[in-house]
Amino acid sequence: MRIAIYGAGGIGAIYGAALAEAGNEVVFIARGPHLAAMRADGLRITGHGGEVHLPTVEASDRPGDHAPVDLVLFCVKLYDTESAAEAMRPIVGPETVVVTLQNGVDGRERIGAVIGADNVLAGAAHLGGFIEAPGVVRRTTPGIRIVFGEVGGARSPGTEAVARTLAAAGITTEISDDIDRDIWAKFVVLACNAGMTCVSRLHISEVYRDPELRALARANMAEIVAVAAAKGVALPGDIVETMTAASEAFPPEMTTSTHNDLKRGRRMELPWLAGLVARLGAELGVATPVNRAISAALTPYVAGEG
Repeated sequence: MRIAIYGAGGIGAIYGAALAEAGNEVVFIARGPHLAAMRADGLRITGHGGEVHLPTVEASDRPGDHAPVDLVLFCVKLYDTESAAEAMRPIVGPETVVVTLQNGVDGRERIGAVIGADNVLAGAAHLGGFIEAPGVVRRTTPGIRIVFGEVGGARSPGTEAVARTLAAAGITTEISDDIDRDIWAKFVVLACNAGMTCVSRLHISEVYRDPELRALARANMAEIVAVAAAKGVALPGDIVETMTAASEAFPPEMTTSTHNDLKRGRRMELPWLAGLVARLGAELGVATPVNRAISAALTPYVAGEG
């Protein structure tokens, strides 16, 4: 399968490396020093799972030069969604499947508004990683998993083909029968931990070892669950307990991509995480004091240091 990893950073590069090792034709869409390093010395994945070095990779910042593709894994930062979707047009043909693996819950709608909704599937990346140095990505979780699906739980031939390709690359793959539920279930822990790690400047497991921060994180999750319910998305009744336990068990060195961006003075995805929860809460009449406070406290740092 011909595959574009659109946004080959800490998440996309790991999936792309697995797919390339399995024999697929993979083009890594990236930019800046990371792109230059991949062109010069390939891509190196370190951390959990051992070291992988692809000495030669197809890497570019001009997606139109690499059309057509069968699959796009859309891993772009949330603030670049619309501009990246516009630039992606040349590689998206009638049969191309685009799976968004972004951090938020509205990527499918935002991409679909630009290129049309028929090609776009929502997905959830269950994987941790970050760019350790240009051309080098460190994987911070042992598992590598993707959940994705069509609205309504249908399974078209294109969706089934994508699932087979991902699974053949050693990626644990699930076609969801309720992708909105699964996207919001991940968002509960993702948005909460992004905010909590940033305001505390701690790694995820450290947040949950502190009784007061742990209680605040659980209140944060409960707000997100309430917003999801107001939008008609029913999440499991024990999801706060489940996600608390999962967060407590994360590797000691694991943090969130938002926390990494804050530490490095980069632009943050906050407006589509805690900020989105606060906005939706206001629209739907759901109180979100924790997320409102996190959004307010971090807004001065959203644009990074330039």
